[in-house]
Amino acid sequence: MIGDYAELYLDRINPGRWNGDFTATDHEEANAGLGIANTIPNASAVLMRRFDPDPAFVETVTAMRLCGDSYFYVRAMKGGLVGFSAAPLNYHRRHDSTVTHQLEGSQRYFDELAHIRSYVGETYVQDREAQAQVAQFLQQDITRFQIEDPAALPQPAVPHKLLPSIAVIAPDLSPGGGQIFALSLANEWKRRGGRVVLINAGSQPTHPAVLRKLNSEVALNHAQDAGFDLAEIVSRYGIDLIHSNIWWADVLVDSYRDRLPADLPWVITMHGCHETLLTHPGIDRAFPERLARMRARVDAWVYLAEKNIGVFERFARPERLLRIPNGMAAEPIEQVLDRAALGLRAEALLLCLAARAIPSKGWHEAVAAVEILNAEGHAVDLVLCGEGPAAEAIRAEIIHTGAPAHVHLTGQISNVQDYFAISDVGILPSYFIGESLPLSLLEMIAKGLPLVATEVGEIPTIIGEGEAAAGILVPLIGDAENPALDMEAFLAALRRMLDPDLRAQMATNAQRRFEAEYRLDRMVDSYAQLYDEVAAARARAAEAHNQEVPA
Repeated sequence: MIGDYAELYLDRINPGRWNGDFTATDHEEANAGLGIANTIPNASAVLMRRFDPDPAFVETVTAMRLCGDSYFYVRAMKGGLVGFSAAPLNYHRRHDSTVTHQLEGSQRYFDELAHIRSYVGETYVQDREAQAQVAQFLQQDITRFQIEDPAALPQPAVPHKLLPSIAVIAPDLSPGGGQIFALSLANEWKRRGGRVVLINAGSQPTHPAVLRKLNSEVALNHAQDAGFDLAEIVSRYGIDLIHSNIWWADVLVDSYRDRLPADLPWVITMHGCHETLLTHPGIDRAFPERLARMRARVDAWVYLAEKNIGVFERFARPERLLRIPNGMAAEPIEQVLDRAALGLRAEALLLCLAARAIPSKGWHEAVAAVEILNAEGHAVDLVLCGEGPAAEAIRAEIIHTGAPAHVHLTGQISNVQDYFAISDVGILPSYFIGESLPLSLLEMIAKGLPLVATEVGEIPTIIGEGEAAAGILVPLIGDAENPALDMEAFLAALRRMLDPDLRAQMATNAQRRFEAEYRLDRMVDSYAQLYDEVAAARARAAEAHNQEVPA
């Protein structure tokens, strides 16, 4: 823009900053620009990403007469980047008859300004220099508008960040429970008003259907991108805590251990990979060394299944070790699917398996069971949701031989909820050694699907017992290192599910268990409490250290 803006706005805030192009994170902008005062006097000079403001923000910003644009910009930048071009691309004229000019300096002006500064203080940590600039800018306004009684103006609120800014480290963005856990946590933290950065460690290729689940207001960084630097991200975004899950995400954080702030809290959620690494040491020969180092650095270890903590029978048990069950959001149905259009029989018992398509998740056993049940005269169809070698093998068999019949493969999809909605029973005949608390089963019971699943990991706690059970448990056979599905027990369970009354009772139980135990907001409530606890412990340790060090 061309005009007197440098004198009226920019140089009063941060002299010289706008002489050249730059890109800043929201945290940096809160400390150097928009968090101090409005640096954008002309809205027509701005391009903004779309975001979904909460109702309270909408009510407040639409009631403002003077500072609504400033409040809108501060909210719009949250969780992302701000880019500035120094080239004069926009012309804007101010004149004395505008509402803004007439009301600037009024009590309303200072009230609205105080509200924005309170919001900034609740959302970001501003350094001492930024706080001094805020105070200086306020004093300049008091002088410029000749305020006779400054004490009558709203007094600055003491900055107090309401929620910590977190970096959630995902192993990758491929289909999998741990990956969806990371996305769900990030999305829910954003929904609560927190700032969150999602880091993709990149151990597997990104799948578009998984990526689509991420809220666009969550900042996403990929470790495989040129110039990636976790320590720089932590600094530039003002991260207060790191939360990693699945081994390859933990390894990424560990690789930056010497460059991250020593007092930065770190939380790890264990999803079953640690016992897998113990059983198969060839996956990562550095596992013992890395785990010992992490155990000394990590503030809290969260496990999903009792078997997850077996690793600490070999390694020293950490001081803070606790169980937090996984949770899922009950996602709405995107479209009503038609069984006939999908090649499924209207009268058939429709089974649905949603998991990574690896053999140990029971894909081939599920297909074999459906063939047996249909040969017995029962109309049973199967929907398989996911991708992997087992899906490829089944698909190739169908293409070349036309069998197995009554099996529908969806591939990796983002609308798996729609398939749960038309299914009768959710199944997971898994004998995967790292199985803990499968998120797909939580999604199923959220939709009221009765389950048939194996006694592995925390699946028994999902299903429950007795008359309140949400499904039928199937035992495994074999030993701990080479488990297998008890096929006869699996078939017997499916035959029982042919009874509509039994399915109806278990469907009711499923929804009750989801509401009572596995809602996403309950899970994140527990993590929010844990974040506060580890941050407080870090603060106490720092205070004790400072008292011990002589001045």
